[in-house]
Amino acid sequence: MKLLVSGCTETVAGWHARRPDRVGALLTPATGNDVPAEPMQWAADNACFSGLKPAAWLRFLARLVASSRRPSWVACPDVVADAAATQRQYDVWSPVMRSLRLPVAYVLQDGLERTRWDLFFPWSEIAAVFVGGSTAWKESEHAQRLCRYAKDRGKLVHVGRVNTARRIRLLARWGTVDTIDGSGFSTWGEARIPLGVRWIDAALRDAARQPTLFALESGDP
Repeated sequence: MKLLVSGCTETVAGWHARRPDRVGALLTPATGNDVPAEPMQWAADNACFSGLKPAAWLRFLARLVASSRRPSWVACPDVVADAAATQRQYDVWSPVMRSLRLPVAYVLQDGLERTRWDLFFPWSEIAAVFVGGSTAWKESEHAQRLCRYAKDRGKLVHVGRVNTARRIRLLARWGTVDTIDGSGFSTWGEARIPLGVRWIDAALRDAARQPTLFALESGDP
């Protein structure tokens, strides 16, 4: 599991040099940080938590395309805690992103548990899933099963807004999460990034000692 941090460019570079297995970069339209100069895993979020700004989003996509370094994924615009509205955003923006040869991450939101998402989900079009949604939904059994379903299909799994050791321990037990991000690590990088690295190390050690039954299972939800 790796922590992707937006901003804090020098701190991220320093920690990536020491722990490339634990630290990478996350770009957003709001932070304005550039594609990392050093070879490292990086991805891009859409800053839709406060509402999509289409002009800024298009400028951001152009900046990503101009880079010679390819992101692991770029989060397609979404609507927080609303799976139906997120699907509509995906229908608008994913063709644009794919035409630019950007790897798309579909953002999972509250409400997917009430749909036959297993019938319509665009697995062939995406590179990753990004677990968004409300706090309760993000930690739900359904979100856990969606992550397992995605992992079984060779997709990367990212979880947003992960700022506590407790949530990192939970995600480590799932056994499917590749990357996480949290605003605290970006705001207080020098203090919080080393803390996050320690939390991830400890959580993965604990999960390896106590594998859950679900972590050993796979298949449809």
